[in-house]
Amino acid sequence: MTDAAESLVLRALAELLPVREGESSVAFLRRQFDAGLAAVEHPVGLGGLGVSKHLQRVVDERLQVLG
Repeated sequence: MTDAAESLVLRALAELLPVREGESSVAFLRRQFDAGLAAVEHPVGLGGLGVSKHLQRVVDERLQVLG
């Protein structure tokens, strides 16, 4: 796992969060997919960022805090 890959994930998370006021869970999940944070190991445009699957934990832990 590289610092560049982790930085990419953290930047994408910063753009995704916070949850928008009144946003449905479906709308949020769509934005998560579009941001490449649905499955980070998948290619860009297919729900991922093309980085190590181990970085999905960073995403999952951050989103779990939100509930």
